[in-house]
Amino acid sequence: MGRTRNIFLILTILSILIPSSEAYASEGHHRRRSIAAWIVGKYVNERIVFRYLNDTETDKSIYVIPNRLQFPRPVTSRIAAGMQVFEMNPDDSQVTVFYIHGGAYVKTFTTHHWRFLSKLARRTGCELIVPNYPLLPNNTAADAHPMMMELYRQIAATHDMSKVVIMGDSAGGGFSLALVQEAQEEGLPLPGRMVLLSPWVDVDGGNYDLDRKDAMIDLDCVKIYGQAWAGELGVTNPIVSPMFGNMKGLPEADIFAGTWEVLMDDCISVEQSLNAAGVAAHIHLGNKMGHVYPLYPIPEAKPAVTEIVNIVKSLDE
Repeated sequence: MGRTRNIFLILTILSILIPSSEAYASEGHHRRRSIAAWIVGKYVNERIVFRYLNDTETDKSIYVIPNRLQFPRPVTSRIAAGMQVFEMNPDDSQVTVFYIHGGAYVKTFTTHHWRFLSKLARRTGCELIVPNYPLLPNNTAADAHPMMMELYRQIAATHDMSKVVIMGDSAGGGFSLALVQEAQEEGLPLPGRMVLLSPWVDVDGGNYDLDRKDAMIDLDCVKIYGQAWAGELGVTNPIVSPMFGNMKGLPEADIFAGTWEVLMDDCISVEQSLNAAGVAAHIHLGNKMGHVYPLYPIPEAKPAVTEIVNIVKSLDE
């Protein structure tokens, strides 16, 4: 892990020194990726991802945030709906971000999640609610979904849902959409906005033609985890793959994806399905970017993070 940490220290420095992709475009370099993005593509590769995905520790129910991470306000942990839930109080904001992390339903939080959330909380002043939901190999969607729905009900009972943004990356993005679909079916209040970062909306989907460009995801590998997560529910059950769920009546959605990730086509398809159902959905494509690129310390992430910040702030008006 020391080598990986050094790589991302270099990335952080480069993200400060190198202009954002918007500046690159203005200088006529719109076809190029930044050096930091190139490093992500080269070193955040399948070997690192496989190490994460093959983490078969038996107890992931309690997570300890690394001491080296800094936050604008204290982060507390409590047990709610039978699982660990992290919270950060708001700072002069009425908006709550209910964030669901990714990791192919087998890996818990990474430091990139917390750095992104810290940045979001600092720039918007929002409240954060971040569950550490049950994961593989000891749990499946049939175990985790009811617990997450109970947490959703608790949030709906104590918050103005029009001021809540449900947000998630990768598997967490798919989980976010599945929860909102279930809430719609139950007649629960819906969040004011959905923000989905490279959402995994079909655990048996993906575009193999982009596999050679996607340094983050090996489709054959993650499909194994998708099938395990589905269990007896099956991979096309909307609880597992919300691509196949009811899109009607859902809140406005913003979907972020990279053009060099195997989930891009599925992200575009779910945006089209939402629009066809009468939902205002917007796709934000990062040119030559990979999976969940807004979470990484690269220049190209800066415009995407700013868009996400503005989306969150728009609910505070």
